[in-house]
Amino acid sequence: MQIFKMSGEETFGLLAAIGLRANTDARAVDLLAAINSSAGLRAQVLDATRIAGFRHLQAAALMAANAWARKANVSRSPATEVLVYASAKRQIKEAISAVGVHPGSLLWAVIGVGRSDAATDLLERSASRFGTLDDSVLEMSEAKAHEIIESFQIGGAEASIAERLTGSRLGAIQSLVLEKVALSEFRR
Repeated sequence: MQIFKMSGEETFGLLAAIGLRANTDARAVDLLAAINSSAGLRAQVLDATRIAGFRHLQAAALMAANAWARKANVSRSPATEVLVYASAKRQIKEAISAVGVHPGSLLWAVIGVGRSDAATDLLERSASRFGTLDDSVLEMSEAKAHEIIESFQIGGAEASIAERLTGSRLGAIQSLVLEKVALSEFRR
């Protein structure tokens, strides 16, 4: 589990993310029901093949917390607001389509947004009932690059320029995703 502590409003006290290799019969809706029934933590499940590393989730959480503080959120759930920013889309439905889990998705990024470290234990216990915990599925990798390029509509020219600036293909893709997450604020 990776944890990012945020300052400011209690609703966004921390972001916890767990990589999960889901069982073939696992259903994200069941996992969400188990976690979201508790006080102090709201969860969401994303397709880990479309997440460009933990920094991607951190950027989305910061943007979501900022929108929440300004009362410019599009969602009633802080975790769903993170999902919307992580997708770089404007609408919840578009965001779920872009980075949410789909039937057949077996690599999940389970995120929890809440107030206390104690709530993260529930996140970890609940997720472990649905598969094998494996934070490596959150990391940016060559295996995920094509899926992320498609999902975030990263063009060849912009990737080439970013690669020259970052020194690596994966670093370039991650940087461009972070840029799209940040710029999504202006398309709201």
